[in-house]
Amino acid sequence: MSVDDGRVVGTHIGVPFYTIGQGAGIGGSERRWFVADKNVAGNIVYVAEDASHPALLTKSLMAAKVSWWVPPSASEFACDVQVRSMKEPSPGVVKWYHQKELFVKLFFFPPRDEGNGTMHVSLSEPQRSIAPGQAIVLSQGDLIVAAAEVTDRVPVQPFTKRAVVTEQETEEQVLT
Repeated sequence: MSVDDGRVVGTHIGVPFYTIGQGAGIGGSERRWFVADKNVAGNIVYVAEDASHPALLTKSLMAAKVSWWVPPSASEFACDVQVRSMKEPSPGVVKWYHQKELFVKLFFFPPRDEGNGTMHVSLSEPQRSIAPGQAIVLSQGDLIVAAAEVTDRVPVQPFTKRAVVTEQETEEQVLT
């Protein structure tokens, strides 16, 4: 389904086979489409018509399963955010929401907060193709501060996740 106008642009082999940012491989289309989002429950793959489409860019994200190497000195702090191993880190601001006192296990690898807590990460520059399940690494200078798993993302251009039904389709549904 197109993120621009909600129309169905093709079929797919199953939501689990697609990753945000990858080419959608829509056969018979002259355009190149890219996966912008997925709805597993609804079996919908949302696609955008350009590798640089704003729906593929993420300006902020939520993360959980936080592993701390250095306990944060405040619940909000600036750091560098690494989303891909081969790309340079990008400056960002982290707001950490914790529900209990942080206890870092200094003698076990990796140190963890036992999954208690989430973080909101605002990126200074939008990043392409961030997807839930990806790992992020937070650093300050040469020091790794934490790592976490992306649970949600906010695209630069949010889009409506619903199908656009034409008058003809509505008529056909009424007649059948």
